[in-house]
Amino acid sequence: MGEIIKNLNKEWNFKIDPTNIGEEQEWYLNEVDGIKVKIPAPWQTYNNELNSYTGVAWYSNKFSINSDQKRIFIKFNAVDYQTDVWFNSHYLGSHEGGYTPFSFEITDYIKESEDNLLVIKVFDPYNNDEIPRGKQGSWYTRVSGIWQEVELIAYNKSFIKDILITPDVDNQKADFKIELEDLAKLADPKLTITIFSPENKEEKIIEKHFANNEDNHYQVNINNPLLWSPENPWIYNVEVTLKDGTEVIDTYSSYFGMRKVESKDGKIYLNDEPVYIRGALDQGFWPHTIYRAETEEMIKDEIKKTKEMGFNLLRKHIKTEDPRYLYWADHLGLLIWAEAPNYAKWTMQARERFKDEYTKMVTRDYNHPSIIIWSIYNEEWGLEWRLNQDKEKQDWVIDLYDYAKNLDKTRLICDNSGWAHVKTDISDLHRYFSSPDNYKEWERDLDDYVIGDPDANFVDGYSYNGEPLIISEFGIWGLPEPAKIKAKYDGLPTWYKGSAKIFSDDFKIPTTAEKNFTKYGLDKIFSDINELARQTQQREFRGIKNIIEEMRKRSKINGYVVTELTDIEWETNGFLDYFREPKEGYENIPDYNGEIIAMLDIEERNLWSNQEFKGQVYLANDSNQKLSGLLSWQVEETELKGEFKVELQPYSVTKLTEEITFIAPTVDKSKELTLSYKFISNGKLIAKNQEELTITNQLFVKKQNTTIKPVNLSKKLIANLKMNGYQISQDSQLIVSSELNSDLLKELKAGAKVLFLAEEGSKIEEKGFINFTDLPDGESWDRAASFNYINTNYFKELPLNKVSGWELADLYPSYIINNLVDINYKEILAGYFAGWIGNFGATLLETKVGKGSLLVTTFKLAKGYNKQPIATALLNQLVNYLNDN
Repeated sequence: MGEIIKNLNKEWNFKIDPTNIGEEQEWYLNEVDGIKVKIPAPWQTYNNELNSYTGVAWYSNKFSINSDQKRIFIKFNAVDYQTDVWFNSHYLGSHEGGYTPFSFEITDYIKESEDNLLVIKVFDPYNNDEIPRGKQGSWYTRVSGIWQEVELIAYNKSFIKDILITPDVDNQKADFKIELEDLAKLADPKLTITIFSPENKEEKIIEKHFANNEDNHYQVNINNPLLWSPENPWIYNVEVTLKDGTEVIDTYSSYFGMRKVESKDGKIYLNDEPVYIRGALDQGFWPHTIYRAETEEMIKDEIKKTKEMGFNLLRKHIKTEDPRYLYWADHLGLLIWAEAPNYAKWTMQARERFKDEYTKMVTRDYNHPSIIIWSIYNEEWGLEWRLNQDKEKQDWVIDLYDYAKNLDKTRLICDNSGWAHVKTDISDLHRYFSSPDNYKEWERDLDDYVIGDPDANFVDGYSYNGEPLIISEFGIWGLPEPAKIKAKYDGLPTWYKGSAKIFSDDFKIPTTAEKNFTKYGLDKIFSDINELARQTQQREFRGIKNIIEEMRKRSKINGYVVTELTDIEWETNGFLDYFREPKEGYENIPDYNGEIIAMLDIEERNLWSNQEFKGQVYLANDSNQKLSGLLSWQVEETELKGEFKVELQPYSVTKLTEEITFIAPTVDKSKELTLSYKFISNGKLIAKNQEELTITNQLFVKKQNTTIKPVNLSKKLIANLKMNGYQISQDSQLIVSSELNSDLLKELKAGAKVLFLAEEGSKIEEKGFINFTDLPDGESWDRAASFNYINTNYFKELPLNKVSGWELADLYPSYIINNLVDINYKEILAGYFAGWIGNFGATLLETKVGKGSLLVTTFKLAKGYNKQPIATALLNQLVNYLNDN
C-alpha cells in the first residue's frame, strides 16, 4: 500500500492544445505556459470558455521530493480520458479510461536536490461514442481532465499492491486475496492479518500469521461476526503487514463488512433477511464541480438526507462513483447499486474498453460492503437498442454476465437495467407514468404487465425465473425556482441555456420557461415563475406518493428506485434540488417512502355531500418487527373520525379487514378536505399519511337556470344537463357541442356563444380550425415531465389547484390544442406543458369567431358530468362564463 508522501491537490498550470501540436513542440520539457488552475476538478469548471472544450489539454506541476531510498510512484485516481505522463522530461507511459486509478513509477528520474517537473497531456475526444462516458457530455456537462486526486506514494522494495476481502457469513470467516509486488526480492516473506473490533476501533480482535502461499488466498475465522446492514453498518478495520523475516516491509490498511447478499423466491435478502429496496437514482453530479463533491461534508449531508427521506439504497447511475462517497455509504449505512459508465456505439473496441472499465470498477470497489448490486448495461445503451433482435448481442450480454459473476460472486448482477433481460439476478423495469393524470393506467401496468406478464420483460426465447421484480426507474418532474439557480451561480450556467449534446427539445432548455411564462399568460395565474415552480414541486410529490404507494401495496414487487435523488442541471425530477436543498413537500416524503407506511385504496376522492367514502387500509412493514397498535383517522375540520386495531407481521404488506368509511359532510358549494390517518404502537407514532378529498354539494350544481342548445351531445348528457336545471331550446344562442361543424361556425360568426367539449380531440370528425396533439396515456418519460394548470381566478367557487391535482382525477385531457399560432385566442384559461414550459398546448381557451365567442376544452367533462362532482361543477361554470361574457 505504501505511504502517501505528498498530495498534489493544489495549483497547476493548464493550457489547451486545440491543434494538438504540444507533443511535436515538446511542451513536456518545460512548465506549461497557461492559466493557473486547482485540481482535482474537470477543466469545464475553470471558466465558461472551457465548458464546451474537447480535445487536448496540458497540465504541469513542480515539486520537491526526497525518496529516502524508497520506490516512488505517482498515482492518478481518475483522469478523463486518455493520459500521457512525463516526469523530468522522461516519458512514463499512457493510460486510457476516465474513472479508475492508475500509477507510474518515477524512482529512477527523481532529482533529490531540486524541483521536479511533472507534465500531463490529456485527450478527451469530442466524439466519445466508443468510450465509457456515462451521461456526461451527452445529457449533462462534459467532464474532462484531472477530476480526482493526484498523490505521490512511497513503497519499500516489495509491497502489498491490493487486497480483496470476501466475507463468508455462513461460515463465519473472511477470505483475503492479497496481491504482492516484487515478492522475489524477499528472502523470507510472511504476512500478518490484524482485524479490529467494529465496536472499539483500537481493539485487536484477531491477529493471524501466514507464510506466503502461491494462490494468494488467506482465510481468517471471525466468530459471531457483527453483520453490516444499513441499520447497523458495522465495519471491521484491517491491517495486513508484509515482513521479510522480522523486518516490516509494508503495511496495508483497509476495511470490510461482514454481510451476505442473495436473491431467492422473488426477493433480495441481506444477511438472510428480506430487504425491500427503497431506492433513488443518483447520477453523482454537483452544481459547481460537476462529477465530484467539493467536500466530504457535502457527501455526508446528502447521505443523511437520503436516509431521512426513507431511502435505503442509491443506484449510482452509469458512473463509477467517487470512492469518498462509497466510504461514507459504508460507514453511514446506505446500500449502493453500482453501474459502469456506458459507451454508445456497438463496436468491438468500445466493448473491450467497457469491459476493461467495468473490471477496474469492480476491483477498485470490491471491499465496499454497501455495494450489493452491479449493473452491466442500462436500457441497452451501447447495444444500440436491438437486443431482442440480435443474437450476437444476446450472446455478448450472457458472456458478460458470466464474466461479471465470476469476477464477484458475492453480489447480484443486473444484465440490462430496465429493459429486456437475457441473464440476470434481478428483473428490473423502467416505467414512467404521470399521476394523478394516468393513475389508472399505472395500476393496470403494475397488475397486467409488471406482475401479470413478467416474461414480457425478457428477450424472446428467455423467460422470467423468479428474479426479484424492481421498478428501477420512474419519476415525476418538479421545477426548481429560477431565482435560486441565478443566486447560486455567478451568472447563468451554460446548461441553463441548453447545452445537452443529444437534446434540442424546448422543454429541456431552462430559458424556454423565461420566454413562455409570459407568452402563454401564466403570469396572470402565478405571481412569478418561482411560484409556478413551487406549485410544480407540490404536484411532483402528490404524484410520486401515489406511484410509490401502488407499488408498495403489491407484495410481488420487491422494491423501487425513483428517478431521482436530486435535480441535475435541466432535468428536474429530484427529491432534492440541484443544490441538495429540499423541495416543497419534502417533509412528508417518509410518509410514503419510510420503512413502515400506511396507505389507502380509495374508490372516489371527489365526493358529493352525503356520499359514502370508502378507503381500504394497507400497511407495509419492511422491518423485522412484529407490531400491534391502533390505526386512527380523522377528516380535518369535521367531527368525522375513527380507529381500529392493527397487527403487523415483519416484512409484510397487510390489507386490513376494516375500512375507513364515512358519509361526506354537507358543504356550502365545493370544498377541499384532508383525511389524515396514523398508526401508533406502544405510544409511538409509527406511520402517518393524509389524502386530499373534495366534497361538492349537489344542490350547488342543480341550481342552473340557463337555456342552452345542445349539439351532438349524448342523450345521457342532455338528460343530466336538464336534471341540473338547464333548459333546452334549439333557438338558444348559447350552445354546448361535442363538435365544431360548419353550421356552428356560421352561428358563431353571427354572434353565438359556443362551448366546444373537445375531449375526443383528433377523433372528432368535424373540429373546425382547431388542431389537437394526442397525449400518451401509458408509459411515457415526457408525460412524467409534464404539468396541467388552470387559471383558478375564474373558478373561485371550486377547490382547484393552480397546478392540477386529484380534484381533476379522471378528467385529465388526452389531447391538447396545438395550433395556437393559428388561433387568435383571447385567453388561455388552462393548459399543459412539459418541463421548462415547453411542448405547450391549451386545454381550455377562449377565442373570438366573428361576433361570437368560442370556449374550447379538452378536459373530460362530458364523460364525468353528474358522476364526478368537479367535472359537473366545472362544466356548469364554463357555461356560466360564456353566458356572462
